[in-house]
Amino acid sequence: MQTFKLNKYGRTWIRNQARSYPENWATEIEVFDFLYGMVRMVKPEKILEIGTFEGDTAIAMAKGLRDNDFGHLVTLDVKDFNQEKNIKEAQLEKYIKCIKDKPEQFLAELGNSYFDMAFIDDGHTYNEAMRDLENCHRLVKPYGYILGHDVLTVNSVNLAYTAFLDKHKAQYHNLIISSYDGVFILKKLYD
Repeated sequence: MQTFKLNKYGRTWIRNQARSYPENWATEIEVFDFLYGMVRMVKPEKILEIGTFEGDTAIAMAKGLRDNDFGHLVTLDVKDFNQEKNIKEAQLEKYIKCIKDKPEQFLAELGNSYFDMAFIDDGHTYNEAMRDLENCHRLVKPYGYILGHDVLTVNSVNLAYTAFLDKHKAQYHNLIISSYDGVFILKKLYD
């Protein structure tokens, strides 16, 4: 993984270059630290990640689970980006289950399973982002958290986030953290 610096909001951000793709798909290093800290702080037993890519955010959250000494993460992506290899190299496979499937199929099969926390960084169209938000709304239990990436730099993600809040605003506390691409946090208050 390579890193490079970017400037935005008068600050310098460190961004990862994806291991195997020339596109700027990877998450900022600061977001890894944030996800690790979030897991350490809220102590989730079950985490859902939609959009594994190369597994770096899953690794960050699994390090928190390891340091909490409990919990498990299910991470979902439509194809193989070497995420299982990267997770195995990090020696965190006991905390992570990788699923390679279309989100709409796998998430529909979960029924009423409940997660304590979810992280969304998958499809970035409006419909994909809204689908992922609505699925997490159904799957995250009250007082759980839904987090997502790219809310400040991908307009369709921001529009879906805004529409989701308009529909469910009474059910959530919400906040956007200003990383380079932005991370939203939704705390679910009730079903």
